[in-house]
Amino acid sequence: MVEYTFKMKLSFIAATMTMAVVCIASSSAIPFYATYQSLYGISNSILSMSTFIYFTGNVISLLFFARLSNYLGRKPIIITTIIFAIIGCISFVYVNGSNLFLLGRLLQGLSCGMSAGCIQTFILDTAPPNSNLGVIMSTNIPLIGFSIGALNSASIVDNNPAWIANIFILISILLIICIVMIIISQETITRSSGVLSSIKPEIKVPQNIRRFIPISIIIFVSTYTISGFYQSFSSSMALLNFGCTGKLIAAIIYTSIIAPQIIGSTLINRLSIKDAQRMGILGFTIALIFVNIALFKSYFILFLMFNIIASLFCGLCFTSCMNNIVYRTRKEDMAGVLATTYIITDGGTALTNLLISGLVIHTTVSNVALIYLVFVIFSCILTFIITGKLNYDFD
Repeated sequence: MVEYTFKMKLSFIAATMTMAVVCIASSSAIPFYATYQSLYGISNSILSMSTFIYFTGNVISLLFFARLSNYLGRKPIIITTIIFAIIGCISFVYVNGSNLFLLGRLLQGLSCGMSAGCIQTFILDTAPPNSNLGVIMSTNIPLIGFSIGALNSASIVDNNPAWIANIFILISILLIICIVMIIISQETITRSSGVLSSIKPEIKVPQNIRRFIPISIIIFVSTYTISGFYQSFSSSMALLNFGCTGKLIAAIIYTSIIAPQIIGSTLINRLSIKDAQRMGILGFTIALIFVNIALFKSYFILFLMFNIIASLFCGLCFTSCMNNIVYRTRKEDMAGVLATTYIITDGGTALTNLLISGLVIHTTVSNVALIYLVFVIFSCILTFIITGKLNYDFD
């Protein structure tokens, strides 16, 4: 076991800060989507396509680079991740149309996907021993970072409209500071051979969890996809459905569906896995019905309130499926299984937003939200049918 020295403490702080700033960089552009539409003629279809590209970047990173840090070391891969995030920010500094906009989202997707592997692992490597702090930080920092990024950038630009480009310059400076902190951190992996074999895509599904894959796919895709939908259209909903031109309102809409998932994930403690999955998807579906009503009627407070409720149940759903898989997975299979899980969630979100990018050409965002609700209702029915037949006893 590595001695927990001052340098290890510094490394833990550096890893946590880096994860937060990479996620802040990823979400900072979201409140400005309506502005990009009005200035550069970016369509709703391109907005949805950007989310498809973002999550495709996530999947590419998880498929090809998830295990690379096991062979080259954590620090080189983390620095590469940060460089991708910086180039993504630079794309938004100079954005003047759909090409740089989509390039920026792809690079941010790649950086977030790589961070889900190497940075989260580095947080766990350097966390205080005999403590849950590493697990808590690695799972919650991304959601906190996404929320801070959207809210902070929107707050600053609402008061200083000319500051949109400056936001990404400031974040780039923070990312450069993160590179310096990672350089002086302690490496936790000894370099070894096998780099080429590590980039070979690997889908890891141990025999004892295979029966839970169908229900996990249904729940992951039907609930997690909402984050991609709000990533694409929170700014449009603020403007078109609620008549709000302020960037902060768009950020609040996005954050209301992201941040409460942290609290929702704690609800699992009092429920069995089966009950949590059923209660989670049912609560999520009911909340989403009221979200759609509020969206069509332009009731902003009601919309925000049921966003938060939907997010709580989304967190419960996601955590119940993750816990069910993690508790049944051996330590040596964990990295591959987690990568496979994120490939399912991000891949499902990417494909759903590819479909949405085609739909919004022919209809409104509100109608697309209604179509998504129908999909969730169908998923809820399937969840109750499948969980009724599954054996949740440990093998």
